[in-house]
Amino acid sequence: MHRIPSFLKWLVGSVLAIAILTGLMLLQNPKNLEEKYRLPGALNQISSTPNAKQVHNLLVEVTDNKRKFVVGALLMANKNNRSIAAIEPNVVVDMREFGLMDLRSASNQASAGQLVDALNVSGGLSIDGILNLSEIGLGALLDSVGGVTVNVPAKLKFPAAESREVRTLPAGKTHLDGATAAAYAIYRQPGESAAEQSLRFRPVLTSVLDSLPADPQRLNTQLTSLGQAGSSNLAHLDIAYFFTNSRGHWATASTLNLDTWPSQLTTSAKDKWLWLNTGSIASKLIHDQPDALWVPDNNRYRISVSSQLPKARRIARDLLSRGSIYFVDGGGAAPSLRSHLIVTDTVPADVVQKLADTLSLPELDTVVVSQISTGTEMQLDLGEDFMNIQQKGSSQ
Repeated sequence: MHRIPSFLKWLVGSVLAIAILTGLMLLQNPKNLEEKYRLPGALNQISSTPNAKQVHNLLVEVTDNKRKFVVGALLMANKNNRSIAAIEPNVVVDMREFGLMDLRSASNQASAGQLVDALNVSGGLSIDGILNLSEIGLGALLDSVGGVTVNVPAKLKFPAAESREVRTLPAGKTHLDGATAAAYAIYRQPGESAAEQSLRFRPVLTSVLDSLPADPQRLNTQLTSLGQAGSSNLAHLDIAYFFTNSRGHWATASTLNLDTWPSQLTTSAKDKWLWLNTGSIASKLIHDQPDALWVPDNNRYRISVSSQLPKARRIARDLLSRGSIYFVDGGGAAPSLRSHLIVTDTVPADVVQKLADTLSLPELDTVVVSQISTGTEMQLDLGEDFMNIQQKGSSQ
């Protein structure tokens, strides 16, 4: 009879001992082992449908066949409140190192993300994203809901994008197909303000928004099918959830005005730029749509700059075109010998020092407060000392 080698006896014994020990552990505490080897929740809950980003403030802009912003509306849906504000394409925004631009020009020179970021800084807003619809894209959405009925106060003539013909609508109620309704909605008569134009655009827009599919997945497919006629810096699913969650409430949404004034920072006589009055915007939205206002962070500090001479603001803007301090046009100011700065108590001392160094104002008078009426973290009134230093520096 063959003898079993000693090392084999040891191996068999070890295996039996491990098996017995494991069995005893399972009998004594099976629940603890189950918890120990359970997969993390995130791995157990993987879904083929990603979670949609929460969108509360969406800018819908419609562009013409040259991809220029012609009409827009800021849709705000926060805490069951629905508000709509007309957006003026002539509003000037600071594109930082790329210079000042109006929204109409910036819409075909900058990405949607850059555009919304610049608009947020300039107006003290918290817009989550932009849905850029071409006139054809708006028409396609209108056709998908069977067109729209409009009430025309007086006979109106307007150009149609597809046929390039002039359409004429009689006064009274008329049902329009998508292409005609889109052309009617975005047409702007000579001398007409954005608020006046919105009297046509808003009913058409709210009608289609309140009639879109209630299923976000179905609406997501519809938005995706628009292609370049319906682009955005957000996922279409995010926009779909925004529209389905707010569906049925846009026709009765309140109207909020984003006050504007003629900008003195225009680069040529033909430009009719407007600047956003951030103080007025902050005071209006704080009651009706506070979640649509700018949320300060530690990486960007907005500074409202005012001056007697527009040239001083343009120079300051150029000096602040990079870095963590963002220029906001504060308009004209009374003449003063020295520059004065107001900052909130949230602005670190090193940021204030950096501002003084950047503008070459080593003895800048500074006052710290808890809140500034402009809605910015800093407010600077430039005096004669600023221009004197700039002129002295340029002559050396």
